[in-house]
Amino acid sequence: MNLNVSVPAIALFLVLFTSCVPTKKMNGWVGKEEYQLIEQWGPPERKASNGSNGEILIYSKQFYYYGTTYYKYYMFYEYANGVIYHWLIQSGSVPPQRLDVAVYLH
Repeated sequence: MNLNVSVPAIALFLVLFTSCVPTKKMNGWVGKEEYQLIEQWGPPERKASNGSNGEILIYSKQFYYYGTTYYKYYMFYEYANGVIYHWLIQSGSVPPQRLDVAVYLH
């Protein structure tokens, strides 16, 4: 069996496939409760108001790129009753404790 697939085509497939995996995992949190997230991820690094009596739970992973520190932020938006209704992943150079959450309100 000769599939005759080029290396760039395989690389493109892997990039597209792996970029969908976090989305599927993150979508799985919508409808879950805060305590379930905390059981899996631990306590958030920060909580902030979502502007509607709910909260945003903020987690982050630190990484380095060409000697500069960056963060990947994982934000989970929850209603006042603790049910997660939205999520957002962003990157930046500001530690999560100093992140301007107002930019991400919706």
